[in-house]
Amino acid sequence: MAKKIDWGLKFYRDVFRLDALHFGLWQEGKPASAPANVELSLENMRRAQERYTRRILATIPDGVKRILDVGCGSGSVARILKDGGGYEITSITPDGYQAEIFKEKNPDVDFRQVSFEDFQNDKKYDLALFAESFQYMKNPYATLEKCQNEILGDGGYILISDYFRKTPQRDYYKTCHIEQEFIDTVSRLNLTILESQDITDAVSPTLDLGAKIYKDYALPTLEIISGYASDKLPVSTRLLSFLLSRQLKKIRGYLYERMSDKLDSAKFRRMMTYKIYLLKKI
Repeated sequence: MAKKIDWGLKFYRDVFRLDALHFGLWQEGKPASAPANVELSLENMRRAQERYTRRILATIPDGVKRILDVGCGSGSVARILKDGGGYEITSITPDGYQAEIFKEKNPDVDFRQVSFEDFQNDKKYDLALFAESFQYMKNPYATLEKCQNEILGDGGYILISDYFRKTPQRDYYKTCHIEQEFIDTVSRLNLTILESQDITDAVSPTLDLGAKIYKDYALPTLEIISGYASDKLPVSTRLLSFLLSRQLKKIRGYLYERMSDKLDSAKFRRMMTYKIYLLKKI
């Protein structure tokens, strides 16, 4: 069976030369505000992603030694946690392509290719980290309950850095959880919220950069490819358009409507909130 490729990560690595998929933090300080006159460049994006990981590192409480890194991606966060913080890390992801990259970059980090739901381990951790991975946990209550009862030792922490929907509207960043529902879920468990950092404004330039690249490069490239196919292979193009009309309609809708909608930073700030939550087991 062929290995499934994470095309998003591959695109980030091979085209943009970025090792991480997460939003970057474009401004220091607490609370983090939107930077003035920021240059939207890939080099600044790299710096922003490093700054984001440093913010996570700075939020980890004193006394933490063992960390479970859930949804570790390619391992950029784990690398800084180990080198910059000296933590004992266990990183997990169910994705085969991410696993290959992670093991190549982090041979000295304990790694398991497994989903959080299926993860089992005898030792307890001081902190469970979800860096832009909590949104992929289908059942927030079950996820937090497992952390509380199986993952964490006494007085352990959960650190979640992710974006949440402000309203129940389901057609915008639909994989993300509603913030108030998340807060209500926490209140039903033996957990308390120690800290909540709003970094929405400081991450939003990532969307502005994405929109710029999308408008200046991605769409023109798609138009050139489409035009070339119609000019050089007119019969094949018309046949494929007929046979795949429904699928092509969905693709066009995503490329020309949904993508630009998701990269609208003003709408993101209006509809979403990006928070760093630090929870403690009580």
